[in-house]
Amino acid sequence: MPTIKFYLREGLLPPGVPTARNQADYDETHLERLRLIRLLTTVGQLGLAAVRDILEAVDDKTLTRAELYQAVNGVLYADRVDGRLHEDVGNARQRVNEYLNALHWDVAATSPARETLAHVLVSFCRSGCASEREILGPYIEAARRLAAHELELLGDGDDVGPAVTAVRTVLFDVVMTTMRRLAQEAQTVHGPG
Repeated sequence: MPTIKFYLREGLLPPGVPTARNQADYDETHLERLRLIRLLTTVGQLGLAAVRDILEAVDDKTLTRAELYQAVNGVLYADRVDGRLHEDVGNARQRVNEYLNALHWDVAATSPARETLAHVLVSFCRSGCASEREILGPYIEAARRLAAHELELLGDGDDVGPAVTAVRTVLFDVVMTTMRRLAQEAQTVHGPG
């Protein structure tokens, strides 16, 4: 009960219908919202600020499906990279733009993922990596296939609502990271395969 009261105070859960001074009735929509919050904070590994932003996007009925993805991805990448990390990130930003243009990927210029990738490229370079194309190539292909697969699982958008779309986007992120880590662990023991 204290968690529910906290979610109510934080505005993550809408108030119930008052029945007495300190009591209220809650319906199935409250239970669904509570499940959504718990899923995003536990399995999705998100903090409450990120959950609040995702819920705002889910509740915004004016957002298209593409805008919902942009909002969720913006939350997933927010605060991941300190803009002051690398002074020489400008060149890497240009390379990210070139990669995305060559791939014909229409990604918002303000996408936080662009900034994250630019800092990753600089970090790889500083760690002695000679060829960022060699690093990015397999990830580009994997990302393309996974994005197509994920969108296929979501259907045409009418099959699932914004909450399901947002949750699955977060969970797909967790699945990819988890599966990659499991594969690395297995391959260090048994070799590729």
